[in-house]
Amino acid sequence: MKEGSIIATDWDEPAMVDWIAQKTRARSVYVQNQVYYPYLYIQYRLQQTGGLFRKKGRIACTVDLVSGKEAIADTMPVMESRWVPVENMIQEGVQREEARKRAEAYVYASLSVGLKWLGTPTLILEEEEICYRPFWVMSCEWERADPAKIVVDAVSGRYHPLFT
Repeated sequence: MKEGSIIATDWDEPAMVDWIAQKTRARSVYVQNQVYYPYLYIQYRLQQTGGLFRKKGRIACTVDLVSGKEAIADTMPVMESRWVPVENMIQEGVQREEARKRAEAYVYASLSVGLKWLGTPTLILEEEEICYRPFWVMSCEWERADPAKIVVDAVSGRYHPLFT
C-alpha cells in the first residue's frame, strides 16, 4: 500500500456500474480493477511589472506523468489522501523535474499565444503536487455481442473501449 493524493470523485463503484450498464445497455457489467493514473499539478502566480501595464494572475498546468503531455488546468482538483495498492498505481514514465520543466515551457507558450500577455511574465511557483486520477477497468457483456473491456474515468464518468 502507498499513500497518495487521489482526485476526489462523487461516484462509487455500484453507482458507476449501474450507470455504465444503462449507458451501454450491457446485460452485465463488472469491475475488473481500479487503477490510479499519475499527474503533476503545478500552480503559478503570474506577475508582470514592466512597461505601462502591471498585470497579475494565476495559472495552473497538469503534466501526464506517463506520456509527458501538458494541459492548462481550469481549477485545482479536490484531492483526498488515501492508501491504495501500489500495484494499482500506474508507473510514472516522466520524472518530476522533467515534468516541472515541461509545465513551465507549456505555460510560457500558452501565455504568449493563447492568453495574450504582452511581454514575458514572471512565474512564481505556488503549488506543486503529484496526484492520481482514479479509473475503473470494467467488463461489459451483451446478449448478442462479444464482451468488451472499457476504462471509466471515476471523476467524469466518461468511458472508452480498451482494445487488447
